[in-house]
Amino acid sequence: MAWEQELALAATAASKGAEIALNSALNLDIQIKESKRDIVTAVDLHIQAALTELLTDSAIPVLGEEDIAGSSYAIDDHILRWVIDPIDGSVNFANQLDYYAVSIGLCRGLDYLLGAVSLPKLGELYLSHAPDFSQLNGKTLKHEHRSAETSLVAGSFSGFAGDPVLRQAQYQLFGALNDATRGCLRLGSTAVNLCFVASNRLQLAYGFNAKIWDVAGGLAVAQAAGCHVIVVPSGDQFSVDYMAGSRDTVALALKLAIEHGLMKADSILTS
Repeated sequence: MAWEQELALAATAASKGAEIALNSALNLDIQIKESKRDIVTAVDLHIQAALTELLTDSAIPVLGEEDIAGSSYAIDDHILRWVIDPIDGSVNFANQLDYYAVSIGLCRGLDYLLGAVSLPKLGELYLSHAPDFSQLNGKTLKHEHRSAETSLVAGSFSGFAGDPVLRQAQYQLFGALNDATRGCLRLGSTAVNLCFVASNRLQLAYGFNAKIWDVAGGLAVAQAAGCHVIVVPSGDQFSVDYMAGSRDTVALALKLAIEHGLMKADSILTS
């Protein structure tokens, strides 16, 4: 099996990260980064150090959310590397909400080759590698494609508001999808959203200017589970726009995103 050793290593690392998160004291030493919604805790840093130490045994370079200063990384550089988010959903974690994840992806450019995502409070470990191996706690995952009107959707917003006109367009899209489906949620963790799509709790997860460490593991899981996936480079060298889920629901979201000026039809990569 391709990437067998790497998958085992990623699973060990994700499980270790979950163990640290679950056993951490509530004295989190919270620090604000670019905005009040973009935070890092002492637990994030502890988990990232532990994951980096484990993953370097593979001799594949590691990019972690908390060590990007001065990084030459670009999402289209086609260098094989681990991309990790020690806690995706740090605000949820800090507020003792269950929707957060330890996310590990093995990427080459925009190709998501392998994913290991742990949802510590839910006791869930998602594993995948390209093209069609995706599991939740050892059971095979296969996304069941549903119609848009029977779909439940989750959207993500970047931590920094940036352009208010663009932000308003994102809110309008959120409302349009909410009205056209069974509802649009914001759970506060991109990795959780994508894993819930893979496991058929959701039929669409989408976001704009998402950081690569937020999406890498979850997109690998969703893609290998048979979800329809769209990924577009966006913003800076670390960012993408993405959609993943049921074919009809992704098609609707893409149509609405283009109408609201959030995506361009000629730049879409699908799988």
